[in-house]
Amino acid sequence: MKSTTLLFLLLIGFASNAQNVPFEILENFSKQINNLQRKADGKLYSDGKDYYEVSFTENSFNVSFHNQLATKIVYKKWSGREILALTESIDLSKAIDIRDMAYGGIAGAVRIYFPAGSIKTQIFENGELKQTLNENYVEVFYDKSNGDDKYSLISKLNELIYIINKNKNKPYDSWLLQAYYYYRPYDASKKGEFLQELVSINNPYGVYEKAYNYYRQKDNTNARIWFQKAIDLGNYDGYFWLASTYFATDINEYERLDQKGINLNAFNSLKSSADFDYGRKDDFRNAIYYAEKAIKKGHPFKLIYAGAYVDLCRYYMKNKDFEKVKQMLLDENTYGCGLNEVEIFNISYDLLIESGNCKEALAFLHQMANGIYTDEVKYNVYGKLEYLYMFGCKGIDGNKVKKDKKLEKLYTSKKYLFAKK
Repeated sequence: MKSTTLLFLLLIGFASNAQNVPFEILENFSKQINNLQRKADGKLYSDGKDYYEVSFTENSFNVSFHNQLATKIVYKKWSGREILALTESIDLSKAIDIRDMAYGGIAGAVRIYFPAGSIKTQIFENGELKQTLNENYVEVFYDKSNGDDKYSLISKLNELIYIINKNKNKPYDSWLLQAYYYYRPYDASKKGEFLQELVSINNPYGVYEKAYNYYRQKDNTNARIWFQKAIDLGNYDGYFWLASTYFATDINEYERLDQKGINLNAFNSLKSSADFDYGRKDDFRNAIYYAEKAIKKGHPFKLIYAGAYVDLCRYYMKNKDFEKVKQMLLDENTYGCGLNEVEIFNISYDLLIESGNCKEALAFLHQMANGIYTDEVKYNVYGKLEYLYMFGCKGIDGNKVKKDKKLEKLYTSKKYLFAKK
C-alpha cells in the first residue's frame, strides 16, 4: 500500500505562490519533523475513542517550496484494517492553535488547529478513496517514551508557523512566543534569540520574560523596570512579580500591587489568590471563583495555564462539586489545555477517591494497568495500586481492598520495573 505514496505526492499541485520562505528552511523543518514523527512508527496512539497503530513514510510531513503548503501522510491500523490518511494543501499561516493531546498510547499526537472545515483529509483503503473528511486540525505524531520529543516537535512546529507568517507579513508574535517557550528547557541559544526578537517588537510577554530573568538573578532594580514596561504594554501579569520584588522590604507596596493585579484580572494574580488567599485556608468557594476567573482569562503558555485546571479540579473536589470535575473530564478541551497524561490520570483517580468510591477507583486502576500507556503513567498507576492494597481508602467499601499482602507485593514489584520520572 505504501508504494502508492509517491503517486499521491506527485499529484500535489504546484500552483505558484510567492516563494516567501527559502527552500533550505522548509526542507530542514520538514526533515526534522519527519525524523521526530518516524520515531513513533509502529506504536499505538489514541484519539480519545480508539487505539491505532501508526506508521510513516520518509516524507510523511512536507512543506512544499513551490506553494508554501504542507502535506501530511499517515498509515493507521486497527481491528484488522489499514488506511492511508492524506491531508494536502495545509496552509500553516492560517493555524490558530497548537495542542498536545493528553490521550493514551505510546505515540503522542500534537494537533495544529485551523478554522472549521478548512482541513480536508482523504481516507484511502486498498488504494481506493473511501471518504473525504472536513476537519479543523492536523495531527503530527511523536514518541512519548522520549520526554524531549514532545517539546522539540511543538517548538519546531511553532517556529515553522512563525517563519511562514513572518514572511507573509502576517502577525506572528504569538507563534514566536510559543516557540520561545518550548525551546526554553533545552536550547539556551535558540531561547535567547527568540526572546531578543520578542523584546525588539515590544511583545508584552517577551518583555515580561526579560523582567523575570532579572528577577531570577535577584536584580530587583532591573526587574522592576521591565515588569513595569510589560504592564504598560498590557501584560498585567507583571503586577504579581513586581509585587514580589517588594515582599521582603515593603509589605504595604507588595499588597497594593498584588491587589491591583487581581483587580485587573491578571492570570498570575488570580491563580495565586485562589491558592494562597483561599485554597490553603479551606475557603474553596472563593478559591473556585478566582481559579475560574484565571481560566477564563487564559494564558499564552499552556503548561502554566494547565496548572489552573489542576487547581480548579482540586477545589471542586474539596468543595464536593464532583459533577463539575466529571464535566471537565468529558470535555475535549481539557485534554488539549496543556495537562499531561499523569495529571489527567491523577484527576480521574482523585475524583473517585474523594467521592468515596473505593471499589470504582480500584477498577479504574486495574483498567489503566492493563491499558496502553507510557512508563511514567504505569509507574503512577502501580504506585496507587500498591497504596490501596496497603491502606485502603475512605468510603464505606474502603477497607475491603486493603491488607492484601499478595497484591500489594505484586504492584510494588511492578512499580519498580519502571524508573521514576
